[in-house]
Amino acid sequence: MKKLVFALSMICISACQKKMNISHYKWSSKGAQSKSSLRPELFNSPDSTVLLYDEIIESYKQRIGGAIVDSSFLQKISSSNGQLQFINAQFEPDSLNKIKSTAEKLHNLRFTALEVVKRKSLALSTANYIFEPEVYISGSETNPKLQYQFEFIPKDGSGVFSMRVSPSYAIESFQRVEKCFQESRSFVFPTGPRLSDLIETFLTPLIGDGSLSSPRVNVSSLDGKAASAENGEFVFSTSDPRFDQVQAFFFAQKTLNYAETHWGFSLPFPLKIELHAGYPEKTDLMYYHQKVIRLGEGNISYKNIPRDPSIVTHEVAHAIIDSISAMSSEGEAGRLNEGFADYITATIWEIPELGHTAFLKRPFTRTVDVKTLYSEQNGGTYHDSGIISGTFWEIEKQLGSAKTQKLALKTIARLGAHPLFVDALPAIMDASKSSAFSTEDLDLIKSVLIKRGWPVE
Repeated sequence: MKKLVFALSMICISACQKKMNISHYKWSSKGAQSKSSLRPELFNSPDSTVLLYDEIIESYKQRIGGAIVDSSFLQKISSSNGQLQFINAQFEPDSLNKIKSTAEKLHNLRFTALEVVKRKSLALSTANYIFEPEVYISGSETNPKLQYQFEFIPKDGSGVFSMRVSPSYAIESFQRVEKCFQESRSFVFPTGPRLSDLIETFLTPLIGDGSLSSPRVNVSSLDGKAASAENGEFVFSTSDPRFDQVQAFFFAQKTLNYAETHWGFSLPFPLKIELHAGYPEKTDLMYYHQKVIRLGEGNISYKNIPRDPSIVTHEVAHAIIDSISAMSSEGEAGRLNEGFADYITATIWEIPELGHTAFLKRPFTRTVDVKTLYSEQNGGTYHDSGIISGTFWEIEKQLGSAKTQKLALKTIARLGAHPLFVDALPAIMDASKSSAFSTEDLDLIKSVLIKRGWPVE
């Protein structure tokens, strides 16, 4: 099975697809405005709504007959009293109503199509988990293309894979895509076993059904050994595999508590965390996708992954970014996504190094305390992500954590789902203007951007 998934992911039988005729629109109450116009009727109800600081953020996808238009999004930001502050959108402006009825038909048949394709694909039929199927529109106005999209985690837990399938059930592309009311006594390493000693604590809030579940987080394990309360307590030896579930729950809860306390932000969905990804094999897997985090135990480069606060928080940060902007995990957007996740992790734990507990080959995997310049982009995921994480980490040294966190999160909100690096600077500048910073603060931000080679006018 592992060989099959690997082969398919490497071959990636991807049909050449033309990009949609995507239009871009930006508007800000602070003055920035696009020359193009937005057609609000192309977007229906928001896919997500969250409160961040003093702003309400709504995220939309353009849908026609229930089918999602590839690379489309609408990001709308309003003040807490409902006054519109910022709009960022990518959409297909040409009429695709000619395929609306077909799109509706495929959308209604997407679960039936899934069962048909399962009979053709061993990877899909034996998948450990399948996300809700969708229908996508790609191509162009003159030649629109409708495809089913099936995303799944294979039997061996080796990642998240996306399959695009034609209406006649031909597999056209295959690729890997990644990106609490009761308390209970327990013992944890508060900042991981490398940086702290084991302490007694109380896990809170728990829903009280004996599982590691809160209104925000649910933790389970793919090895089938679920941590459950014994005499009302989650007390396990550090050699017990169930201890890792407690530790991951503790770190995830702490991260989300921090977001609520410091940013006024609550994740708009319950986060699912599954440990022992790849079971029965030990793996170095660590990823977030569609409201689910999966963590391996560690194998070659890592050990005790769920006990590393920076790794757990980094994946929770991806969930936060997802709920604020639905930012893609691919291409330049993916590199920006990783950079913001690294910065969020570092600023919450006040430690610039990531992977400092679980990584075996060096004292840490990477750090946000880097000097990578904007002009030094080379397409490497964690090289280019350092441009973003390093910039905000340096701004934090000048501006402090509270203001810099506000700047970073408002920047994420203004980038939308498919940003490029060239979009980051305008988003940073608009976010700084909307944050009621002093002239001195704005000058500090600008000086760091200039120092790090951002094309500031």
